[in-house]
Amino acid sequence: MEEKSIGGSNYFLTIVDDFTRYTQVYFLCSKDEVYDRISEFITQAERETGLKLKAIRSDNGTEFVNQRVEKLLKSKGIKHQRSVVMVPQQNGVVERAQRFIAERARCTLADAGLPKCYWAEAVSTAVYLNNRSPTKSVKNMMPIEAWTGKLLSGPVEGGNHLLAKDLSRLTGAVCRLADLRVDHMEYAYLKALALFLP
Repeated sequence: MEEKSIGGSNYFLTIVDDFTRYTQVYFLCSKDEVYDRISEFITQAERETGLKLKAIRSDNGTEFVNQRVEKLLKSKGIKHQRSVVMVPQQNGVVERAQRFIAERARCTLADAGLPKCYWAEAVSTAVYLNNRSPTKSVKNMMPIEAWTGKLLSGPVEGGNHLLAKDLSRLTGAVCRLADLRVDHMEYAYLKALALFLP
């Protein structure tokens, strides 16, 4: 990205499941962190889905094509499919997702009137919305539902599920902070105002 995020990140790594189109992003200070994030994703994906990864497709960037990554993938029995140099169409799913996420993040920042240093928060919002939006690849489900095998209708994990359309309207909105540790809600709201950045 053009500017560091408020968390100090310079890049984001986009991983897209080819079947469900579930998308995961990792924020990176340097491209040297790609190995750790791929390793983290493999563990997370196998734990969340109960399935073993069969293949990972990437471009030929040195952050993907190196001995550490190859050794990791080989040790887990994962095939590394690399696209031909200068032919991004071979990795079209993630290339389109990356472009869509970046465009949606730019629009979110512009619409909310936020400075560019909030790009990581806008990217997170874009991915959240994308994972909860219909797709042709899985009928009658959102990518996150196909990925987890659980429908998201109704309350989830102790709170009400925000629909994608609701969240997109809230991004950048002025809100009041609440201290959830306080027993009585009448005393829970703090006087400080903040911007909502999911």
